[in-house]
Amino acid sequence: MSQTETEPAQELGFSFKQGVNWSEYLDYRPVYPASFFERIYTYHAAKPSSSWSVAHDIGAGCGVVSSSLAARFPSVIVSDPNDGYVSLARRLLVEQSTAAAAGTTFQFLQEGGEKSSVPSGSVDVITACECIQWMDTAVAIREMGRELKAGGTLVLTHYTVPRIVGNERAQCAWKAI
Repeated sequence: MSQTETEPAQELGFSFKQGVNWSEYLDYRPVYPASFFERIYTYHAAKPSSSWSVAHDIGAGCGVVSSSLAARFPSVIVSDPNDGYVSLARRLLVEQSTAAAAGTTFQFLQEGGEKSSVPSGSVDVITACECIQWMDTAVAIREMGRELKAGGTLVLTHYTVPRIVGNERAQCAWKAI
């Protein structure tokens, strides 16, 4: 590769170029049950300083979790490092939405979880569902902590049972769940 040529941009996740059929993806993707969100909301509501202004769905993909967060939060930040996902989320959540407030509820950002443009201490609830494994975990967690308001809630989900080694406190926390 010559010095004037640049490497192609890294494509993260599925893409239209790969022939992904998003309708099929949404038809067959596991759905989060209402109890998943109720558990999040109950936990968050139990905090003495909980507020319900802003949620941030990191690694949002096509906005599956973002759409549910919009039922409780007047402002939902939808972010993903893949511009194709951000465009698709915008289309599904705003352009194809029948909700009157959809255009003002969502803010779309193309960025990863490790470096966010979201102001410090501005977010009530952060979700990172099925994406933390694609990030530099220590950097991403620190960044998420920076974004959260005092008393905010961080939700990380992953479909597999974690294997925790060498951290007794984390092992106890997992067993309690």
